[in-house]
Amino acid sequence: MGLLDTLKGKNVEIKVRELSTINGKLIDYDDLYVFIQVTKTEKGKTTTEIYYIPHFNVIYISPT
Repeated sequence: MGLLDTLKGKNVEIKVRELSTINGKLIDYDDLYVFIQVTKTEKGKTTTEIYYIPHFNVIYISPT
């Protein structure tokens, strides 16, 4: 069981090369990508985005 398995389904901070930092929920990962769900609420409207981040662009992932 690796670090990603431990963090799956939890809120994380992910440092991404060229994108700086993303805060969201680690929903899944595979051999190529890490999938992060980011939910934002602005002016009472909630939006959810899914980020597909290639492993080679990930600098670190830590729990928030």
